[in-house]
Amino acid sequence: MQAYPTIRERPSRKLPTTAVTNELARAVNDLARPVESGAEQPPRPSPQAWVQVEIGAPKTNAWGRYDAAQVDDDNFNPTDVTGIFPRSSFGPTRISIQMVVWHMGECQGGTGSALPPGTRVWGMYKGPDQTGAPLIFVPPTTALVEAIISSSTVDGANKRWAYSWAQADKQGVGYAGWTAITGGLTGTNNAFNRYEYLNGSTGQYGNGVTQANLKGTMAVKPLPNGWPVLLKPVRNSTHAIEYWFSYANGVDGGCP
Repeated sequence: MQAYPTIRERPSRKLPTTAVTNELARAVNDLARPVESGAEQPPRPSPQAWVQVEIGAPKTNAWGRYDAAQVDDDNFNPTDVTGIFPRSSFGPTRISIQMVVWHMGECQGGTGSALPPGTRVWGMYKGPDQTGAPLIFVPPTTALVEAIISSSTVDGANKRWAYSWAQADKQGVGYAGWTAITGGLTGTNNAFNRYEYLNGSTGQYGNGVTQANLKGTMAVKPLPNGWPVLLKPVRNSTHAIEYWFSYANGVDGGCP
């Protein structure tokens, strides 16, 4: 029986993703093909093989588990960009092989963030899961997203807001150039400010200001539209992804 090509371990500079793709495609086809009685079982892809995947929707039945698809990008260089692309419009199209990804950084006590859809990471192939889908383990990863605030919605009488945003990159120098990415990640009322976490309608706010000391129309204000922020993805109790940032709210209004 013809042997399959050997998958090399992750190199120091560049991974031959096409070879890995072909190997995984053959593995999936072999798993789906009925095996005749007494026939030799086909070999499976070598473990310890690194593949580049694009994260899809988070699964709701386990922490750190995602749908994913392999991407074929021979120009992708993990040593230059730390192996992370939280940008859904970047690079070549996905490959049809669907995978199951376990992000180890989200296990209990993990050090990684959640992974937003569109994030590209390196993972290690560990064999097929119980359904036959390729199973990939991703090391603890922090996928931060540069974004611009587009709007805010107040939480009733409380001095806190839910923010909408668009992924951004820098297209200028110094205090200029933060621009929304065409086709990039976006969110609607799913970004939150750590400084506003305990804010109510009265008392002391996260920016250190106390409501009783505000006179006239002076009031705590939300983050202005167009402001650039760095978002950290976090899974909530329903396994949906929220985005958190830190900004000390301003106070504005008129004196009595």
